[in-house]
Amino acid sequence: MILKGAQLKKNSKTKLNILFRVAFISKTFTLMRRAQHTLPHLLLSSSAAVRLHQSKAGMEGFHNIAFNSAADALLEEMESAIEACDSDVVEDINYSDGVLNIDTTKGSFVLNKQAPNIQLWLSSPISGPHHYNMINEEGRVVWRSDKDQHDLVEKMERELSEVLSVKVAISSPAE
Repeated sequence: MILKGAQLKKNSKTKLNILFRVAFISKTFTLMRRAQHTLPHLLLSSSAAVRLHQSKAGMEGFHNIAFNSAADALLEEMESAIEACDSDVVEDINYSDGVLNIDTTKGSFVLNKQAPNIQLWLSSPISGPHHYNMINEEGRVVWRSDKDQHDLVEKMERELSEVLSVKVAISSPAE
């Protein structure tokens, strides 16, 4: 088959376009592989204490025993603490399959495990959505916001106390 001028230019552009896409995809995968080898990475707090931070584990997060144990223990502790309040404001509380639903007369709180990210996600009727990273801080697990590093337990105690009009105390489970 003999290609004429216009067809030759079109085929050359197509080949260049394909080569560019292959190079881009190859570079992307190389960067992703390099990133996998740097996890878990270290974060420095404002006090310069070193904390181990695990995130972005992908499908491996579903099998991460430390994450699943810590997240389940905290969500179960929250459920128990709220049930102990015996408030008429709480309409329903349910913990199942890694999701804690707290339905109140003033809105619903939803906390759920996000195993691929090694995070807990909160949806609050007061402050909206938040993502919390699991951080090993001096031998204990804490859950810190990925935006401003505030503590999940402190936020839940504050917001639930406000909504329920009683002091809510959530014990951080032992690691």
